[in-house]
Amino acid sequence: MKPETTVSYEGGFDLKFLNNRLGIDFTYYSMESRNQIVQPRLSYATGYILQLINSGVVRNRGVEILLTGSPVKNDKLTWDVIGNFTLNRNKVTQMPADLPEFYLSDTWLAGNARAGYVLGESMMSITGYDYQRNANGEVIVGANGFPLVNTAFPFIGNRQPKFTFGLTNRFQMGPLAVSFLFDFRIGGDVYNATERDLVALGLSKRTLDRGTQIVFEGVTQTGERNTVPITLDQAWYTSGLRGLVESQFIEKNINAARLRDLTISYTLPKSLIEKTKIIKNLAVNLTGNNLLLFTNYSGPDPDVNGLNASARGSGAMGFDYFSLPQTVAFALGVRAGF
Repeated sequence: MKPETTVSYEGGFDLKFLNNRLGIDFTYYSMESRNQIVQPRLSYATGYILQLINSGVVRNRGVEILLTGSPVKNDKLTWDVIGNFTLNRNKVTQMPADLPEFYLSDTWLAGNARAGYVLGESMMSITGYDYQRNANGEVIVGANGFPLVNTAFPFIGNRQPKFTFGLTNRFQMGPLAVSFLFDFRIGGDVYNATERDLVALGLSKRTLDRGTQIVFEGVTQTGERNTVPITLDQAWYTSGLRGLVESQFIEKNINAARLRDLTISYTLPKSLIEKTKIIKNLAVNLTGNNLLLFTNYSGPDPDVNGLNASARGSGAMGFDYFSLPQTVAFALGVRAGF
């Protein structure tokens, strides 16, 4: 079947204020995508690895707000501003071939967590091992005092931010211009597989309670409160069915504010360059990228992707597996007009 996207509704409106110096463009949309082509893995017993099929149905709804204008504009100072707010919510409303779960095999990087699609959840979901839970969400503990593990790859996280916002300001004061861009990311989960490996190697602060005795908060399979003490021993910190269960390394509701770009530009006076009779104007600029980052994520950078073009994979946004943070970079440039 041919892939198709149906737009249920789309619209928007514009607002002007401060004597038309500032404007707001508001856009909202809802769309449904069907029959996208995907490649689920097959059992190796079939003699094949991948199969081409049409996917299920995904619904996207969201809004985008664009702020533009010049709040201040006179002979001494010009202030231009651009702000962009984006909110998107998507949901899998029908699974490919009615599968219980579909996942991107390239994103199965570390442990048993991957970018998986689950009916009724986001396209940015994480599925993986979790502790078994009852209808109230309480952990079910076995007779030995350790939590029981759900190995059916249930939903354990959503990598999609609640919303993102970018704000650019540019100030022009005679020959000097300063512009900067702040990016804001609110919400969304990150799978910190780096921390998981550090725990297994005994290099994480999580292992400082090694050897202590605790009683897990939870209920037994018969519904009673758990009272059996256990010791956090070496097996606990090295077993994928005990302390290394992937859901324990999903960091929830990650926020970040980043100074994405800062540029300072100075235009030289014409009196300094007019004698060249070749150059009409000359400006020098200094740019810095990713200069500041404020976040509640425990790793170096929440905006990570465990796969990239060089790794021959994609779709692993929000998977941190020894991923490098975004590079702090500086550039010096000269712009000339002839």
